[in-house]
Amino acid sequence: MSTTLLQTLEVNPELCSECHFCRWACPYEAIQLEVGKKEGAKIDLEKCRTCGLCSSTCPSGAIRTLYYPEELLLSRAQGVETLILTCRGSSPPDLEKAVRESGVKGRPLEIRLPCLGRLDAGTMMKLLSQGIKELVVMPCEEEFCRFERGSRALERRFLLLRKVLLEMGRKEVLILRERSRKVIFNKDRCIWCGTCVDLCPYDAVKLLPSQRVAEFDLSKCMGCGICVARCPAFAIELEGFERSSFLSKVGKGAGILVLACQWAEFAWGDELAGMERRLPEGVELVYLPCLGLSDQLFVLEALRRGRKGVLVLGCPEEECKLEEGSKAASRYLKELEEKLEQVGLSGRVRFSTASPRDPTLLEKEILEFSKQLE
Repeated sequence: MSTTLLQTLEVNPELCSECHFCRWACPYEAIQLEVGKKEGAKIDLEKCRTCGLCSSTCPSGAIRTLYYPEELLLSRAQGVETLILTCRGSSPPDLEKAVRESGVKGRPLEIRLPCLGRLDAGTMMKLLSQGIKELVVMPCEEEFCRFERGSRALERRFLLLRKVLLEMGRKEVLILRERSRKVIFNKDRCIWCGTCVDLCPYDAVKLLPSQRVAEFDLSKCMGCGICVARCPAFAIELEGFERSSFLSKVGKGAGILVLACQWAEFAWGDELAGMERRLPEGVELVYLPCLGLSDQLFVLEALRRGRKGVLVLGCPEEECKLEEGSKAASRYLKELEEKLEQVGLSGRVRFSTASPRDPTLLEKEILEFSKQLE
């Protein structure tokens, strides 16, 4: 009998072959399995990050993630000839440019998943069998994978599938292209203050005394956005989340704005997640690539344009995919709360944490925040 865990994971001990593949694949040591007991995989829900690697690795189908079910992916891709599969961390801001650079000829459909490591070869083969002629997979660069092993697992499966298809004489075009989101630096605006150097968790920036300007090492940049949110000269932007376009997005509408880290919540902002969740009326969800990018200006602009309140939702600090994003956001927002209190706007901003393990958390936070704002 299958057991559903926190509405996101299903384990069927009767199908488990006790091969231990799931335990070896898990980046977070969240799986235990005792041979001979016929109990199947035991998953520690405090450690599980819902990456989906256990499910895509299991050869017998004993573990199934309920997020992004295969049937919804196949349905979305029905009738498509050119498909691009991207990760939340690798999705290009300019899809047309990415298509041209990949050499793809057809008009593409992009399907974005939390991590491409949750895709197994069987699902990719089913997509091709539906008539897809060009399949592009765009995982994060391996060292930048937010789930540690997802990109590596996907690449191995993809390359093996491509080799098998070539030997079979199949003519589908399969393209693998790694990419990761990086900062965009305008050295002409830099005031050589060193804020970015002090805050970067990855030592990706340094000051050049001879030129009185900062210098970024993009090979180290993880795209967390912490430097972007704190740069006093607005000299740094994050690819795909440029300040001008993002400010206009958060400033639209009334009611409650939810600024959510894209790794903290899967169920509410994407129909493909398969959770059938609907935001309450008057609530709008806007994703950030990491809560490190939660610039105080975004919150202030939302309030200035009539938002009733702003709920900032991030990962718990120990689960932050980019080391210090949640910690930095919590600190910045506490500073902002003190300023808002001085101008009579206390209580209009709320910071909370959530995990995809429990898709009901966001709903609870919205209800509590709504009562607080009454």
